[in-house]
Amino acid sequence: MKKTLKTMIAAILLVALVLLCACSGKAKYGTLIYGNTDLSKYVTLGNYKGLSVDTSSENFKQAYENAVNKDISSNKIVEKRTEGKVADGDTVNIDYEGKRDGVAFAGGTAKGYDLTIGSGRFIPGFESGLIGVNIGDTVDLNLTFPENYSTSELAGAAVVFTVKVNYVKLPGEVKMENHYADLGFSSFEEYEKDVKKRTASNLLFEQVLANTEVKEYPAEDKETLINAAYEYYDILYKKNNNTDFATILSRNNMTKE
Repeated sequence: MKKTLKTMIAAILLVALVLLCACSGKAKYGTLIYGNTDLSKYVTLGNYKGLSVDTSSENFKQAYENAVNKDISSNKIVEKRTEGKVADGDTVNIDYEGKRDGVAFAGGTAKGYDLTIGSGRFIPGFESGLIGVNIGDTVDLNLTFPENYSTSELAGAAVVFTVKVNYVKLPGEVKMENHYADLGFSSFEEYEKDVKKRTASNLLFEQVLANTEVKEYPAEDKETLINAAYEYYDILYKKNNNTDFATILSRNNMTKE
């Protein structure tokens, strides 16, 4: 745990030190994160000049693959079928809203939900009611919750689920040459170039981090660092992901504290 904590501290402080020391034109970003905190008393910056990355090495190839996989998972990219009918065993992406007496009930609405038909995750009739539905269509499912349902307000209740089938998720490896446009690139070559650049940057950063020494924990400046870093990441996520940092933390069952 101690080693992990030190690694985290080193990485956080190192970002600011590199911005302040190495990027003269971008020093304002380091100041934005850490204000006027004297970071040198906490960490000794490792060498960051004259470093190189072998792009033909297995290490680079693995890191490149990891970066692509992260793009796929973080952007929820999948191979999909957008025509035909839903069959038993398909994993469908759906939007749904459940209503009782015409009023939506708590926990009965979702968008972009992945459901495998036949998994038994939903109440009887929901999954089977989607078999044979055309992809892209919206249907109403008139269903009844089981008498022994865990939520007493819904136990035995007659409800209507309005469900739209967005697509069927296909098994197998995602091919990014079919999805570069989903990430805003004009060609697959442009996407590859971007991944290579990010991969090289990350590996260079790891080299600096490996040679960086954490001298002490910044206890007295902890709140300043946390609040400033939170603000910085909030700006990044709003700019790049169109969401705030609080939402990202919530998705991962975390809080600012």
